[in-house]
Amino acid sequence: MSQHTPGPWVADDSNVLVGRHVLAIVNDPDQPSHLTEVSKANARLMAAAPELLQAAKNFLAYASTLLDETDADVKALRAAIAKAQGNAE
Repeated sequence: MSQHTPGPWVADDSNVLVGRHVLAIVNDPDQPSHLTEVSKANARLMAAAPELLQAAKNFLAYASTLLDETDADVKALRAAIAKAQGNAE
């Protein structure tokens, strides 16, 4: 499994950029040929993905010392991290 493109990722309207390079062009599935608030929001969420993944990993390391591994939130966080890293079941 390969690693994701290092950040920072930045949302510029409906594009996700890494430096000057376009990483993704994000559309609104209901209006794919128009720039909408939904496409902008999707781009912002995608641009935050590297930081969100790292924050989830950091929190899981902390939470694992306090919570039982069978806790539903711990399981959900592990599943989300696995999905982001291509290890989803």
